[in-house]
Amino acid sequence: MAIAGIHNHHYWQDNPHWRFIFISLVVWLWLVLPSFVTEVSHHTTHSHTTDSAFNSHLLRIWHWQLMVLAMMLPLMSSALRFVVYALPRYRRERSIFSFLLGYLFIWSLAGVVVELFDGLMLHTVFFTDFYRQLLGAVGFLAAGLWCFSYHRRKAMLSCGIGMPLRINGWRAYLDCIHYGLKMGLRCLSSCWHIMAALVIAGHSLILMAIFTVLLIYERACLPAETKVLSYICILMSLLLTLKFLWFSI
Repeated sequence: MAIAGIHNHHYWQDNPHWRFIFISLVVWLWLVLPSFVTEVSHHTTHSHTTDSAFNSHLLRIWHWQLMVLAMMLPLMSSALRFVVYALPRYRRERSIFSFLLGYLFIWSLAGVVVELFDGLMLHTVFFTDFYRQLLGAVGFLAAGLWCFSYHRRKAMLSCGIGMPLRINGWRAYLDCIHYGLKMGLRCLSSCWHIMAALVIAGHSLILMAIFTVLLIYERACLPAETKVLSYICILMSLLLTLKFLWFSI
């Protein structure tokens, strides 16, 4: 029993991506709780009626962070394994934390920009849920076309590139933060269009789940071998356009 316990302990240390997949699942459970979904939907959809614009901006930024944890952490399996295998075992936990610190910092900055822009749209006089469908259609069309671009394929391929990491001293943790920043920029350059389209379309949990599965599938197959994500984005744009036209009649 003791040997089995030690073996299991080493397995979780050598495969840290499973714990972050578990964290991602916990975030998904949190998002789908009816009371939480109702609260987010109420504040996100009707934030122009609240007394505090600052609080509504914070709520949207918080929801962006949850989107990143739910959708992006499963895509970081290879990077996390790289950090684990490149460093001594006694440094692994702090190294993983340092990596995630840099990675989430990039996505946090992007979230502030995207959510403030979305908040400004919500506060315009002419903006309604009716026009959000049209903007969502435009966003998904742009995302689908961007998926075909050379720059996006290059960004996707760069997500699997590591970097030299020092194994001694406090500079080892700085290297992990640096690697997290680089991976955050690479991941942002390859997935920003999907995240932005989801925000513009209204933070739909169903769409988030669909595109999380598609991003994982694409990461496994590489963008050079599959165009499913591009086609689904264009299809989603068509569906939202038809929905807009149907209700505008």
